[in-house]
Order: sequence, then C-alpha cells, then structure tokens
Amino acid sequence: MIDLSNWTHLWQQIAAHGDPEITYQKLIAAYMEPHRRYHNLTHIRDCLQQLSEIDEEQRRKDLLALVLWFHDVVFKPTSPRNEENSAKWAARVLREANVSEYIIEQVIHLILMTKHPSKPSTRIEKILVDIDLSILGRSKAVFERYENAIREEFEWVPDWIYQNNRMRFLQGLLNHKSVYYTRHFQMLYEEQARINLKTAIARLSEPE
Repeated sequence: MIDLSNWTHLWQQIAAHGDPEITYQKLIAAYMEPHRRYHNLTHIRDCLQQLSEIDEEQRRKDLLALVLWFHDVVFKPTSPRNEENSAKWAARVLREANVSEYIIEQVIHLILMTKHPSKPSTRIEKILVDIDLSILGRSKAVFERYENAIREEFEWVPDWIYQNNRMRFLQGLLNHKSVYYTRHFQMLYEEQARINLKTAIARLSEPE
C-alpha cells in the first residue's frame, strides 16, 4: 500500500508532472523522523489499508489516498499548526507538479479536516475522518499501544496538562451520538471504540 509503485500509480491518476519518486522519497523521509511514535509510516500504511477496504468510487478513493499520504507529512509535537503546515507542503508539491488547482484545493480542505475542527458534512469528509480515527476502535492491545505512542510524542507536556487535554479530546469524541460517521466504520469499530474511549478516560482520571 505504501510502496513506490502505488505512489507512482496515484501520481499518474492525478496527472502530475515530473518524477514521482522525488516526492515519494521526501514523504518517506518525513514519516521516518525519529520523534514520530504514532504519526509515522505505520499510520499512513494503516490508513491506506482502511481505504482499500471501502466500496467507493475510484476517483474519490484516489483523492482520499492522496490526502492520506500528505495529511501528517509535517508533524512537530510542539506545533498547533501541523495540519495547516502539511496542507501547505502538499499544495507546494502539487503545484510544482502542475496538478489541477481544483484537486489542490480539495487536498488542502481535506487535510484540514483531519484536525477535527468540526463534524464532517460531506461523504468524502466523513470517510476521511473515520479512517483517521479508525485506530480508536481496534483491539484493546492495539488501542493501548496507540495511546502510549501518542503520550511518547508529547512527552514534553507535564502529566496533568496532558491528561486534562487528552481527556477533553477523548470525551468530546465519546459525547458524539456516534464516534464514526459512515456505516462501514460504525459496523466495524463503533462498539469497541466506545469501550476503548471510556477505558482511556477512566485511566487518565485516576489520581497519581
């Protein structure tokens, strides 16, 4: 899902100009930065795998694949603007490759949706958000590894601040009528996601 041949095929599908391997190598290097514990190649590979299992129009899937490749390309734990900077990175690369402005605008918009600023409204937004949050509904062991990896990425944050912020984020997801917006992900992960979220919130609220 994450090898050069797949990226090259996607590059061709969006009619991008230039050598696709140059951008591919830059993407791989970014996702292999040593400070990444969760927002790395494993996350991108998993997202693309989730996308591959969805029954959806191919043109829409190609756009989503492009967004998933770029959505965490810039990740600095101390920055609140990772999504914005990832969108800028993607836009610059795609403009240099003469990709249509229509596609670029969609990529920018969708990358910003992974900041989870509001509830998604369109089908493509809902699929993207569900893919990005699909980790929440995995097995207990996988979810615990995810939570530990997120904490490691933000190890510089004092415990009490991290715990309060993390609980607020997780509780916000739990407060939704459904964690996921599409039936595909609701059927796969909704029940386990709610169990995982409640368990994580309880653990974070425990006194030291």
